[in-house]
Amino acid sequence: MRKSSIPGDVLSWCELYTHGPVPSGMPHEDFLRLRSMVLSDSTGGAVSPESCLSRLKSQEKTLEKSLGDGEIVLWFDACLYDQLILARHLDFFAKATEKNAKVSLVCIGEFPGRSRFTGLGELAPQELASLWPLRKEISHEELNTGEYIWGAFRSINPKNLLYLYENREKLCPLPFMPAAVLRLLEELPSSFNGLSRLERQSLASLSSGPLQLPELFEKVSAMEERPFFGDTQFWRCLLDLAEAKNPLLSISGPGTLPLWNPAPHSWGEWNASITPCGEAVLLGHKNHVMLNGIDRWLGGTHLCEENLWLWDSEEKRLQYEGEDDF
Repeated sequence: MRKSSIPGDVLSWCELYTHGPVPSGMPHEDFLRLRSMVLSDSTGGAVSPESCLSRLKSQEKTLEKSLGDGEIVLWFDACLYDQLILARHLDFFAKATEKNAKVSLVCIGEFPGRSRFTGLGELAPQELASLWPLRKEISHEELNTGEYIWGAFRSINPKNLLYLYENREKLCPLPFMPAAVLRLLEELPSSFNGLSRLERQSLASLSSGPLQLPELFEKVSAMEERPFFGDTQFWRCLLDLAEAKNPLLSISGPGTLPLWNPAPHSWGEWNASITPCGEAVLLGHKNHVMLNGIDRWLGGTHLCEENLWLWDSEEKRLQYEGEDDF
């Protein structure tokens, strides 16, 4: 984008809202510190929490300073990763005290000549520039919709997300949001075997034999309608399955699998294979959550034994198995 003819300064928003806690109701400074630890962990500690916190504060300060200073143009594509960041920004602008800011949006799900469009990042400078005249000023309806989605994502249980999906006509101002919300719900543990969709796809890809990590990444990525995970997120998913009390897969290679910068080795030197326990879980004969427990977050929902939400992919409904009263 910086190499294109598009005018203005460029801010790349670095966050990973699909990963780790994104709770509401806490002081903003504490929230940023929490997110900095999540981001550092996603790199295996290679990038320190302090460095992540500095980046988070810097990008927020840059965005806040831009209010009322010309046109702000948001560039996003249709994947879950981008749609969550878009919802966060729409919520920000909906609440901004500077109401005179002009905010426009470029948001696409396809591009001419691409049979499978994976995102704006694959476009050359001149291709990005061709989208500049297509930008549209964001409406109050879009701001309000984004604000509601962001609030639902950060709520303590996923019922509000399900409500959004079941009433997806309310999301029509943001046409890519319904699919993103559904994909988010699919990351809840399945009522069939306790696996999230990403975990299930990972094990299913290994059911016919071991694969090198790049091959596995490519195979699982092809199962997604829209890409939403990167390599380090994927390696973390595999490590969690391999390091569980009852491992569902095994990873072999020249040492412990790093999450960040594997040099001097290449990712191709690591291989993954499904375990007998993983095969049993994949078939529904055993349950991942019952075998290995659960302690992870989906937005503002802390999935644990006391607050266990399951997803029925066939009926597209939630099932609550926790101890709290909902």
